[in-house]
Amino acid sequence: MATNSTSSSSRVHSRSKGGSFGGSSRAPPPSFKGGINKGKKNGLPVLEGPPRDEAYIASQFAESYAGVPPPKPVYLSNPKGSLSNWAHNAYNKLPMYQASEGRALWRTTVSIPAPAGTDIIGTGDHRIRKESERLAALAALYEIQGMGLLDKAATLREHAVKGEAATSISITLSDGSAVDYERARQFIDYYCRRYKFGKPVVDFQETRKCWEAIMTVGGRRIGMGTASNKKNSQTACYLDVTQYLETCDADLWKAFVAAATSK
Repeated sequence: MATNSTSSSSRVHSRSKGGSFGGSSRAPPPSFKGGINKGKKNGLPVLEGPPRDEAYIASQFAESYAGVPPPKPVYLSNPKGSLSNWAHNAYNKLPMYQASEGRALWRTTVSIPAPAGTDIIGTGDHRIRKESERLAALAALYEIQGMGLLDKAATLREHAVKGEAATSISITLSDGSAVDYERARQFIDYYCRRYKFGKPVVDFQETRKCWEAIMTVGGRRIGMGTASNKKNSQTACYLDVTQYLETCDADLWKAFVAAATSK
């Protein structure tokens, strides 16, 4: 569902399937261990609300968007791929999946941070984690269809590029920290030193309408920024990677802040 987003005041964009990352979602950053709720089943929480299965998702769409036709079958045959392609074509962003394990089901929530200030959200439940991800993507596609945007990705992308803020680009992290380019650069340098990856590598690509900056760390492409000029694309890339790393490991950001404060 569409909710207010406080994660970013910039035009920070990420590559999705079909682009430089070559997959339906961004690879975990080097050193990220991941893993959620690995304890015993009887110690896991009971998920709230009704199961977000395919029937529930379709019924919620019909109730919330009465009279609106469902997404075309071409979108629904591979929901994760369709969502990644749409996010790339609309905002040059990457869907972000968060999964949590319950006693009987996995619940996955997918979000696409939209430049307009709202996140597009989808939630899916299934006893198999990968199926819960598929259902989350399906729910997001239904939401996008209900908003009348599923067939308007190219128009959204054009507006996003034209509306890009050229100055005072910054993001806000989950703890409320405001981060500009210089702070993001310091954080990523700290991350690379801590895990002995060497300096980050940023490659640039120029397209007809914009510049793309792609960051590689430890042999993995972990972030991308798009802007109307080369300098701003680099700024957007550093901010994108900073936000991504903090999302994966909030303790890493806290350690960086503590280390910077102690100097």
